[in-house]
Amino acid sequence: MKFVASVSIFTLLCFVSLASATVILTCTDIGNNTGMLAYDFSNEASRVRAFAIDISVSDGVITSIGNLNFDYYVSPGVFHINPDGTISFTSTPITGLGTDQIIAEMGSLYSPSDPFHNTPPPSTGILFTFT
Repeated sequence: MKFVASVSIFTLLCFVSLASATVILTCTDIGNNTGMLAYDFSNEASRVRAFAIDISVSDGVITSIGNLNFDYYVSPGVFHINPDGTISFTSTPITGLGTDQIIAEMGSLYSPSDPFHNTPPPSTGILFTFT
């Protein structure tokens, strides 16, 4: 399987100012028509808050997503912060399943007061797998 990834990566600061970050993304064929997208920003002083990624395959269609990274659980284009501070979602972070190209929007809103996301994402990890 051959992968082509077009990547836009940014650090979101207070939802207002954007700063660039150097991130290494690795898209690996792990067998059985499955790809794995991993990230590494361990050489950066700031943590990456969100990813916007286009992935296309040269032969076939992308049928499923697995192992979504629990730390990057918000899709920046489709979430809403309610007046009580809770977050609601109107879509998934991955669109385009069933085609030869997917778009991933994955963000992190970690906060010490969040019972489920109270620590920052690690500087290396897997964003997701796809078949």
